[in-house]
Amino acid sequence: MSANASTDAALDTGAKTDLAALRITQRGAKFASYGGGAEGIVVFIHGYLDSPAEWREVIQNLNRPGWEMVAVELRSGGDLRPAATLEAYSRQVRDVLAEVRGRLEIPVVIVGHSMGGQVAELVAEQEPDHLLGLVLIVPAPLRGYPVSDEQLDAFARRARVKDPAAIAKAKTAMAVQLEPKRLGRLVDATLATPTAEAIAALNAWTSGHPRGNDSSRVTAPTLIVVSDDKFFNRQLLKQEVAKRFRDAQLVDVPGTGHWPHVENPKSVAEILDRFISRVSERAPTARRGPQIEREAILSASIESVSTLRQIDQWFFGEYLPKWVSIGGSTVADPSGILKFWGVPMHAASIHLTKWLDTPKAVLGLLAANHGPLKALGYARTCVLDRRITVYNDDAASIDVIWSRRRADGAEVQRLAVHFEARRSEDGWRVISLASKLTSENSLDQVWRHSRGRLVAQAEAVGRPD
Repeated sequence: MSANASTDAALDTGAKTDLAALRITQRGAKFASYGGGAEGIVVFIHGYLDSPAEWREVIQNLNRPGWEMVAVELRSGGDLRPAATLEAYSRQVRDVLAEVRGRLEIPVVIVGHSMGGQVAELVAEQEPDHLLGLVLIVPAPLRGYPVSDEQLDAFARRARVKDPAAIAKAKTAMAVQLEPKRLGRLVDATLATPTAEAIAALNAWTSGHPRGNDSSRVTAPTLIVVSDDKFFNRQLLKQEVAKRFRDAQLVDVPGTGHWPHVENPKSVAEILDRFISRVSERAPTARRGPQIEREAILSASIESVSTLRQIDQWFFGEYLPKWVSIGGSTVADPSGILKFWGVPMHAASIHLTKWLDTPKAVLGLLAANHGPLKALGYARTCVLDRRITVYNDDAASIDVIWSRRRADGAEVQRLAVHFEARRSEDGWRVISLASKLTSENSLDQVWRHSRGRLVAQAEAVGRPD
């Protein structure tokens, strides 16, 4: 699968069906990821009433081999105090970073737009040892954007609007150039935001965080992207944002309004690419690449770490979106799964246990999986837990808990699956799988390991009375 096709599967078509392969951390933070490698992570944080989908075209246009791109979905934790909401958002981003990075010391560039800029700064302050740079795109000042009670009421009324035409009109007024498909993604993101969430976010970005009253604690290079936005205009960003940072530069994307990354994603991607190259060259050697010091792979070679990242991208970045796209469509060609499932393949699933010796038999298993799910309104899959084990550069296993859901988020099936994968001349292929229905959130609760019990029994047998 091409890079763009993989990105499309994870980030295309708007908030309703977009993010079908959304992953979820054990603490419940949701994110989409693309790419892989140990060179670095770029984390993207969306703004008020937006979604991870708004980063789609920027990610497509970024050329960063060995880097993982992560777009986080923000949701408040229920505490309606503005500072607490921003802190809840920042914890979600850090939770996602911990999930993606594991125990590897991988450097990160944090990118935030509008309200996401406030969140990005709070995250950056907590990542001094890993932070290469911070990018704020038309950001809301961290100390907030004071508005009158009348203005706040007007914003709140808009947050409750669920008429697509009215939302599109408001979005268009804040932009300079928005193609219909891009406008559609913004409208869908607003429609998908619950009213309570929209009000919490509104109070958060307008009231800000107390940290915004002081100089920023971020010492890493900071890039502030300005535009023709009439709301967070150039002068405001110079005075209220840029002056707070020790090492800040401004770059202009003229001809765009409030969403430069949506209105002109190619230019924003080029700006990001140059910035990442610059901060990578300036960074200490220790921050440029991973420290291969991970409990699970203490004895692994650099090649094994590369294999781990490669499998992660192949399986979660390419295979999962393909499986989801076939399952959620009546017109998708199911034979595309044969680029991921090998022939022959052994299945010990909830549907059958046998060797599948022909492409037809393998596709029959896919149909047996998808048929009941489609009848239940299946639309997307969330990853509740996952584990990749690399045996060598040509053999690995993947354990995962799938939460299969309807478009409204209701779960229709939870399944734990063990995959064995091997590399052939055609690339990685699944050669066997075993699955079971579960209600658990953790793989450790699903797969019962007997080693400790058997050892204890053996000791008891040999122990004198």
